[in-house]
Amino acid sequence: MSDASLLSPHDKLFRETFSRKESAIGFIQAYLPESLVNQMDLETLECVEGSFVDEELREHESDLIYRIQGAGQGLVLYVLFEHQSTPDRWMPLRLLRYLVQLWSSLLKQATPDHPVLSLPPVFPLVLYQGKREWTVPLQFQSLLNLEESFHTLWRPYVPEFAYQLVNLSHLQGEQIQGDLLGRIVQHLLKAVAQGTLPETLEGIAPLLRELLNQESALQLLETLLKYMIQADASITLNTLKKIITHSVTPQAGETLMTIAEQLTSEGLQRGLQQGLQQGIQQGIQQGIQQGAQQGFLRGIQQSLRRILEKKFGKLPPWVSQKLEASSLEILQQWEDRVLEVDRLEAVFE
Repeated sequence: MSDASLLSPHDKLFRETFSRKESAIGFIQAYLPESLVNQMDLETLECVEGSFVDEELREHESDLIYRIQGAGQGLVLYVLFEHQSTPDRWMPLRLLRYLVQLWSSLLKQATPDHPVLSLPPVFPLVLYQGKREWTVPLQFQSLLNLEESFHTLWRPYVPEFAYQLVNLSHLQGEQIQGDLLGRIVQHLLKAVAQGTLPETLEGIAPLLRELLNQESALQLLETLLKYMIQADASITLNTLKKIITHSVTPQAGETLMTIAEQLTSEGLQRGLQQGLQQGIQQGIQQGIQQGAQQGFLRGIQQSLRRILEKKFGKLPPWVSQKLEASSLEILQQWEDRVLEVDRLEAVFE
C-alpha cells in the first residue's frame, strides 16, 4: 500500500487520520489496556511506516506502525495498527507475518556500532469497521488444527500471541473514543459500512462544529467530505449537502459542493475510459460502474452548469437546454473550452 492513490477511501481516511500524532495517541489511550498504556511515554510516539521500514516491509506491511519509548525504562515499543473493512479469516497469520517482517527490518539496520541485542515488543491492533460479524479468532493458536489432547503437548513449540480488536459495529455513542478527529472518523467509518450516514451526521453535528474551531479546520473538513462523497454511493450529493448545511453550517455545505466540483474535474482530466473510481454522487458512480451513460451525463451536466455560472454569472434558459440535449463527447469539448474563452456564447460555438 505504498501508493496512496491505490487505497480505498476507507484506508485513505484511516491513514490520513491516524498518521496524526494526536489522533494516534487518543486512539491508543482509549483502546489499549491501561496497564500497557501506563508503560508508554506517548509524547515520544512517532509514525514510522513510511520512513523506518525497509522496501519489502513498506510494500506489504500493515497500515501504520508506531514507535514509542517505554516510560522510564529506556525500552522501545511498537504498535502495529491494521485497518479492516471486511473480516479476514487468516488475520492472525497476517499479523504474524507483519511482526516477523518488522523484527527482520530492525535486524537489517543493525551495525557493529549499533547492534541489536534483543527484539522490541510489538502490540498488534486491528480496527474493524464492517457490518458483518467479526468471527475471526483473536489468538494465533486458534488457527492450528490441534485436538485438545495434543494442544498442551504442542503449545511450547508453536507461536502464541493475541491481537486487540476494536470492532466499531459493537460501539455506540460515547463508547467511541479518542481525540476529536479520531472520534469523528470512527463514526463515519462505521456509518458508511452500515448505511447510516444521514443519521450519523446529524448525531455527530456537535463534533463537526467543534472541529470547525480548530486551526486546520478547512483541511480536515475537506478530508472528511471527500471521504463521504467517495465512499457512500447510496446517498446523493444534494441530500448530503442538505444534511450538512442544516446540521453543521451553511458554509460547510458550500464547501461540500466545491469539493464535489474538484473531484469531477479531476476525474474528467484522467479520462472517461479509465472511469471515475471516486465519483461525486450516486448517478456518476453507478453510471461508470454499470456503463449507464445517462447517469454519468447528469453528473457532467450539473458540474459544467456550475462552472459556467461561476465564470459568466446567471445563465439564460437556452444553456440548460443545450446541456440536457448534448452528447457526452460534446459536453467534454465544452468542459475543455470553458477555460479558454471569455464569452458564454463562445463555449458552444
